[in-house]
Amino acid sequence: MRLLAWGGARGCWVKLGLLRFAACARVVSASLGAVNALELRNVTKGYGGRLALDGVSLELAEGSALGLLGPNGAGKTTALRLLLGFAAPSRGEVRLRGRDPRDPEARRGVGFLPERVSLPERARVASAVELSAGLAGMRGADRDAAVAEMLDYVGLGERRRDRIGDLSKGLRQRVGFA
Repeated sequence: MRLLAWGGARGCWVKLGLLRFAACARVVSASLGAVNALELRNVTKGYGGRLALDGVSLELAEGSALGLLGPNGAGKTTALRLLLGFAAPSRGEVRLRGRDPRDPEARRGVGFLPERVSLPERARVASAVELSAGLAGMRGADRDAAVAEMLDYVGLGERRRDRIGDLSKGLRQRVGFA
């Protein structure tokens, strides 16, 4: 079983062996004093007697991109769960913007879009995005302006009154992104 990670402004492929990441060198200079967007330092995560991650170390600089590729069971979802603060490592350290990812401030502005977006089929596009904005603490005119801006950004401004069940899979993913 192999897991591949790709990341960085310039790109770097790292072959990751069975349940183990190799360290990826920082791709943006640390001399700028910037905090990494994410870091895993010698992270191990087990479920019962089975290791999902074993000694994983990875850094990704702010403004970089990362893709995790690999077969089922290689540790991709576990790594994301740790980085989003949905789980804690058994050993090691996880940082999101230099903070513990379970700190809400570390996650501010961070989004996660799973492959399968579960949205109420009968809801209108704008209603689903308004609900998310409300859960994020936005209210009134600020919420309405942010929803309109985000729907325009993802190309759904003209579809704001459509029912989610009438949208294609790709358009539903855009609603989830918004």
